[in-house]
Amino acid sequence: MEMPVEFRFGDVTWHASAASFPRAEAWLQRHFLSIFDRVDSLLKKDTGSRVAAADGFVIKESTARRGRSGVRFGMRRSGSLRAFRLGVELTRLGVRTPRPVAWATVRRLGIRMRDFLITEHVCAASSLSARFEECRRHAENRKRLMEALGHLLASFHVQGYSNRDLKDTNVLAGGDDGRELWAVDLDGVRRIRITRRRAIKDLWPIVRSLKMHGMGDANDKQNILNGYNSLSTLGLRMEELPGNY
Repeated sequence: MEMPVEFRFGDVTWHASAASFPRAEAWLQRHFLSIFDRVDSLLKKDTGSRVAAADGFVIKESTARRGRSGVRFGMRRSGSLRAFRLGVELTRLGVRTPRPVAWATVRRLGIRMRDFLITEHVCAASSLSARFEECRRHAENRKRLMEALGHLLASFHVQGYSNRDLKDTNVLAGGDDGRELWAVDLDGVRRIRITRRRAIKDLWPIVRSLKMHGMGDANDKQNILNGYNSLSTLGLRMEELPGNY
């Protein structure tokens, strides 16, 4: 990986690739930190996490929660640095995930207080949940979407990465027909040896998301496997999912 450009903005030390630095600095001047207070920009707000988007970029802020999880957050290494490096590598390998732009970690007396990660915005993308509703009663579109989900997971596995959190809220649907799927939020991604057992476990969040939306019948599951098998290596291909799926 190329040496990043380090710069200060908003009392925060930021890091960006040389190619991304000019755009990142200009974007921060326009939007940081006010973007999280604008209703039209805020995409998500949970305990310990805020996500907002404007002018082609998405920014995620992660902060410590209360209790033991907050202590663990403070003591761990930079999550935004890990996500940045992982996003760069996955993009290079052809896995469809938003391209990382810049990252920052704020520490106080060595304790991590918050992380920031900026990525490129997937233009004209909708949530996977919305895509489920659109294709619920259209058999061919539904089939293609299921195949795309299986294909997306396989794109991680063939490169040696597990994604144990590929649920509906972590997938965006883009492209003209909504079948270009993008994996967002890489917290559940790890580089490990992919076994059949690991592959089956990684499929579960997809099936669970379908069930939550009243989908996930036998045809859906088979089409997911068809999409998965179309890209996966021979040793990981499956004819059917276990019965408890």
